[in-house]
Amino acid sequence: MKLAIDPGHGTGNRKPGEYDPGAVYAGIREADVVLFWALTVKHVLAQAGIAVWMTRDDPDDPAPVGSRDERAELARCTHFLSLHCNGGGWGRASGVETFYRDERDRRWARMVHGAAIIATGLPSRRVRHESQTQVKRLAIMDFDGPCALLETGYLDHSTDRAVITRREVRIAFAEAMLERVRVL
Repeated sequence: MKLAIDPGHGTGNRKPGEYDPGAVYAGIREADVVLFWALTVKHVLAQAGIAVWMTRDDPDDPAPVGSRDERAELARCTHFLSLHCNGGGWGRASGVETFYRDERDRRWARMVHGAAIIATGLPSRRVRHESQTQVKRLAIMDFDGPCALLETGYLDHSTDRAVITRREVRIAFAEAMLERVRVL
């Protein structure tokens, strides 16, 4: 196994040279939160001998959304995980949700979702097909292998935000992911 981890948004996501912060609430940017999550997962998995490749390692790495899946395939990744934070719940929506494209992705999405539920303790908003997103089709889901997009929680919900920005929660997620990828 070689896992591609995609911390969503960041530099060049939509336009070359421009920084896309994703959702921003209380001065906290989605792109930063998910980069910390990705780096934590990378560290824990790499320490256990699991190969990991990232679409971006820091805020300045250019990572156009339309090429992230292709770059992961060129890096010979077998699985893909895109990390995001939800927003737009107006402080009322809470929880973790995970998206997949087809049946081959569903098992992987469930594994990722389970790790996030265990780590965060937040409510499950279910594992859903990508057609249930705002855009109906996610560019990164073109990856040729098991692929999932995880929404770790809502940045505009105070409890979710407090949970997903905690280091201990990121570590718990990484450790839960390690348990799951070892059985693949």
